[in-house]
Amino acid sequence: MISRRWELPSVANKNAHVPLVLLHGLLGDSGDWQPVIDRLPAIHCIALDLPGHGSHCTLTVDGFEQSHQWLVAELASRNIERYLLAGYSLGGRLALYHA
Repeated sequence: MISRRWELPSVANKNAHVPLVLLHGLLGDSGDWQPVIDRLPAIHCIALDLPGHGSHCTLTVDGFEQSHQWLVAELASRNIERYLLAGYSLGGRLALYHA
């Protein structure tokens, strides 16, 4: 059965230390997630700037495989081994590829 009532993700409630990594869409940046982050105070959210966007505007990648490799390296550089991943538009496609 599908519930129409939205609740905070149960994984975040059980394991508050597990961050929610957020990937923005094409032409956006990590700031696009701020309204979402503001509404999830109990969840540790990490919004990333994708290559070619925001603070990574000079970083170029060629396709989803290189974007995936960048994401793996970015998470490792932050010592993030366990996480939830969400994205929309380009970020959603990268999240699916990464998964």
